[in-house]
Amino acid sequence: MHAAYVLATTAIATTAITAAFAPAPSTRRRTTRSASTLQSAATRELLELCGPSNYGAKPVDRARLDELIAELAASSPTERPAWSPRFSGRWRLLWTTETELLFAVDKGLFAAGPCVGVEQTIDVAGGVLENIVLFDNDSRLFVGSTISPDAGDASGKRFDFAFSSCSLTWRGTTVPLPPVGKGWGDLLYLDDDLRVQKDVRGDILIATKATT
Repeated sequence: MHAAYVLATTAIATTAITAAFAPAPSTRRRTTRSASTLQSAATRELLELCGPSNYGAKPVDRARLDELIAELAASSPTERPAWSPRFSGRWRLLWTTETELLFAVDKGLFAAGPCVGVEQTIDVAGGVLENIVLFDNDSRLFVGSTISPDAGDASGKRFDFAFSSCSLTWRGTTVPLPPVGKGWGDLLYLDDDLRVQKDVRGDILIATKATT
């Protein structure tokens, strides 16, 4: 059994025994701290597991990753995340199962060189989603989309998107491409720094909020 899980479970059991002899307000505070500790441990382990994976191009312990995602999804601190201001901002890809993106990461962009970063900029209020795959030598793939929370989803986790623009820049020269595609995603977990989502095809995307 995983060490972090054992420690967290022990902490929760100890808290429950203590809380049984404490006033009600103290019980609520103790339970919140224990849940937060478990969540932090899962987040740290997820970041450590995915960090060396080159966005998912290199294999990871997928069974353990799925367990961590399930743990985080069960304790997501953000209600109705697709409507939350936390969803907006600049995000950097940590790990994904999206085959098209992993192909670009693994193979690079023709003779431009390897992939050096994958970023998303999201403005929910403005209805804007921008995806940028960065390569060496002033090269990039840009896909612009519209984005909006799904008003018909009672959980508030689902958002809809539709591609609206696309361009390829190769060694400083930009060529427009036809934008084709639309879909939806479900936010499984969202806090101020971490986002985990699953899309219409079942692909998983894990991203961290950019600080610079």
